[in-house]
Amino acid sequence: MPTPTGQGPIKVASPGLGGRTFRLPDVGVGSSLESHGTVHGAPPMEWASVAIDKIIPFCDGPRLVRNPKWEHIKAAIRSSGGLTAPLSVTRRPGEDVYVCHQGGNTRLLILQELFRETKDLRFATTCVHIAPFDNDFNLAVLHDRENTCRGNLAYIEEAWSKYRLFDIYASNASSKVTVKRFIKDMASEHGIRLTVEAFSRMRYTVEVLYQHVPTCLVHGGMSLRAVRRLVSVRSALKKAWRSRELGPDKAFDEAFYGLLERQDQALAEAFLGKSGTARVGPDPRIALDWSRFLQDMQHEFAVAGEVDYQTAGGWIAAACRSLPVNASPGLGPPKGGCSTEHAAALKPASETPTSLRLASFERAQELLDLVELGHLIESRRDSVGYQLTSAPAPTATPMARACWWALTLASTSANDMAEVVTAQHGIPSFDDMSPSALRAFSDVLVLQARLKEQEN
Repeated sequence: MPTPTGQGPIKVASPGLGGRTFRLPDVGVGSSLESHGTVHGAPPMEWASVAIDKIIPFCDGPRLVRNPKWEHIKAAIRSSGGLTAPLSVTRRPGEDVYVCHQGGNTRLLILQELFRETKDLRFATTCVHIAPFDNDFNLAVLHDRENTCRGNLAYIEEAWSKYRLFDIYASNASSKVTVKRFIKDMASEHGIRLTVEAFSRMRYTVEVLYQHVPTCLVHGGMSLRAVRRLVSVRSALKKAWRSRELGPDKAFDEAFYGLLERQDQALAEAFLGKSGTARVGPDPRIALDWSRFLQDMQHEFAVAGEVDYQTAGGWIAAACRSLPVNASPGLGPPKGGCSTEHAAALKPASETPTSLRLASFERAQELLDLVELGHLIESRRDSVGYQLTSAPAPTATPMARACWWALTLASTSANDMAEVVTAQHGIPSFDDMSPSALRAFSDVLVLQARLKEQEN
C-alpha cells in the first residue's frame, strides 16, 4: 500500500488479518538538496537546524490524501518564510535521516514543495526539536493521537491508522495477540479507546471495502455512518438471498461487491480522470448512488431466482424495509419538521396495526442508529411500536440522550409519562437534537399516533 507520503507499497501481514498490498493515492515527497550545500545532519542535541532532505515523513501516519487545509497552511508558511514552530523529529538507531515524531508530516511536505517551487533557501532548512527514539509502535501511536485529536480525518484514514497500529503491535509481541488485549493496552497505556465492534468495522473497511470502493472511501470521504449503512444493507440482502435459496454465499458476494466496484470505478473516471487524484479534501459528489445500487441488486435477485423483476423488487423491499431506498449511504433524513405531505407519505400501503407498528419501530431505530444507540431498541409485538431495552451509557452525547428520551416519552402512555419524568433526572433538552433527528422523531410521533388510534 503506498503510504501517505508516497514511499511505496506496504505489505500488511499481521496475525489474523492476512497479507495484502493496498493501493492508495501518492501525494509525493521532497527532492534531495545535496547540490545546495546545506546542512545535512544534526548533532545529538535537543534543538538543531536540519536540512529538509534529511527529514522524512512518518510513513505509517493516518493521512492517505493531502490535508484539507494544505493550501491555507502553505500560504502561512510561505508568508512567514518557514515554520514558526519547530518540527518534532526523532531518529532510528543506525539511520542518518530524521522522521517526524509527533505529527508534522503536512508541514514538512509543504516545506519540501515550497523549496522545489521557489529554490528559496529559507525553506531548505528548518529548526527541529530532536526527541529520543523509543520504538515504531509508540511513534505510530503519537501520530495517530495527534491527527485524531485534530478531528479532520476521513473514516478510512482513522480505520487505516488503527489497523496499522494493530499490525505493528502484533508484529512486536512475543506471544499471540488478541484484539481484546490490544484494545485493553491501547486504553490503559495510551489513552486511545476502542471497542471490539469498532475495530472489527475498521478492519472490514480496510481489508474488504477498500478493495471495492477506494474512490468513495478516500476521495469521497465516506463516513462511518455510510459504512455502517452499507454493512447493514449487505447483511439484510444476504439473509434474503439465503432465505430464497438463490445460490451460494460466494455468488452473492460476487454480485454485491461487483456492483459496488463498478460504481466506484465510474466515479473515479468521472471525477479523478487518468491522474487518479482529486482536489484537496473530500468531494461530496463522489458517493454511491444507493437507488441505482438497489435496482442493480434487484436484477441480480431476478436472474438468480429466475423470477420477474417485480417479484425480485418485492424481495429487495422486504429485506431493506428500514432503509431509505433513494438515499446514498450516510445521508440522513431531510432537514426541517414533518410536513403534511411527508406525514401522508409515511402512511403504509396497507395501514394495519402490524404495518404501523413495524414502520414506527423502523423509524425509531433509524433515529437511534443516527446517534449509535440502535442496540437499545427492539420491536414490541404486543403493544405500541417499539420498546427501549436500557438507558444510554453516561458517556453518551447530549444529542444521543435527547433522542433516547424523546423516544421514551413518545412510546409511554399519558398515564405513565408523569411517573417516568419524575423518576429520572437530567432529561436533555430537545435543543440538543439536530434537525434530521427532529425530523425522524416527528415521523415517529405521527406513526405512534396513528397506531394508538387504531388500537383504541
